[in-house]
Amino acid sequence: MGKYYDILESSLGLKLWEAEQIISCAQPTREEAAHLDIPENSCVLAMERVIYDPAGNPIEFLRGVFRSDMYAFRIKLVRKTVVQE
Repeated sequence: MGKYYDILESSLGLKLWEAEQIISCAQPTREEAAHLDIPENSCVLAMERVIYDPAGNPIEFLRGVFRSDMYAFRIKLVRKTVVQE
């Protein structure tokens, strides 16, 4: 996927600055369930992401649906600055 974004920046001159991504639980549509080979009453992970340029203009919108039984998330939280009292 990295090469895709490299092409957007190098060939098209787009600057990818920040992204917002939301992951939630959802019920798949009939078509999504068929593609994922799961029952229609299953829970899936629904993901939406918008990538913006430095001026805040949207560059890309992505919506994906994933089988919840095939994913795990690891989130690392790091504190970059220390508050002095």
